[in-house]
Amino acid sequence: MTLADREFARDAQRQGFLVTTLALQLYHHHRRHGRFPDTLDELRDIGLQEIPDDPFGDGKPLNYRFGVAGAIVSSGPVESAITGRSFDQAIEVPAPDRR
Repeated sequence: MTLADREFARDAQRQGFLVTTLALQLYHHHRRHGRFPDTLDELRDIGLQEIPDDPFGDGKPLNYRFGVAGAIVSSGPVESAITGRSFDQAIEVPAPDRR
């Protein structure tokens, strides 16, 4: 594996970790406030100190969209140096049941 391949794999792993972490934070925000935040910056009120940039987004923030049924946080698109295909890492966060 070349150095470029190792760096890509490391960044892809970090990308997945960031998306997963934000998805969990979105879920907890909804449980606490009864809604998804309007922006990722609102996650600071539950302890997230910094909203990370997309590791493949040239300094751009991670993508975030939400609606009544849930939210999606994603990173990408990313072109794989290994396969040459483009992909996003995305997680859908369903709205928690308020029972």
